[in-house]
Amino acid sequence: MLTRSVGRALAVGAALLSCAACGDSPITPQELDASQSPSQVPLERRADRELLLAVLDDGIGQLHAYLARRMAEAQGGEARVREWLLGMLTQALHPAGAAATRPFALARARLAEQFPGEVEKSETQLTALLREALEQALAEGSLPAADPARDARALYDLALGWLQRALAGPEPAGEADAQALLGFALGGLRRGA
Repeated sequence: MLTRSVGRALAVGAALLSCAACGDSPITPQELDASQSPSQVPLERRADRELLLAVLDDGIGQLHAYLARRMAEAQGGEARVREWLLGMLTQALHPAGAAATRPFALARARLAEQFPGEVEKSETQLTALLREALEQALAEGSLPAADPARDARALYDLALGWLQRALAGPEPAGEADAQALLGFALGGLRRGA
């Protein structure tokens, strides 16, 4: 029963997040300002804020676990980097992934404005997987020019930008576009900056 209630609460939070992505958030930025003390925010608005943060945390946790599973099956650092990128891009290629990812990707700028610490934590969580794979590829010599910290951030930004464009468009993203971006990113890593 509790699991079902939590699931429903997260679904409501995702709906609120979808509204935020469209600019129709029922919660104002002032109400979500992390610097406000709890007593300054009406109780129902604090609950909305906490729900949005729970949805963000749950969504990032699910994405992190998905990417980690994909990467665990890959042999070598470069293959793990490839799987991370493909895992990110795949979020826009399949209807279920697109529906789950759309609220987060499209509301990312607003979320970062309203919850800077939480968004930074989620990005660090996702890029840590990638940074580790880049460190492995550097040690193995398959990506000798890699700068793991810099390149993990750049690849995250590249993937997120592609996701935002793909998820905001009227047509679903295409596999060929994802493969082209993957080739571009890996080619850049192999050449170095």
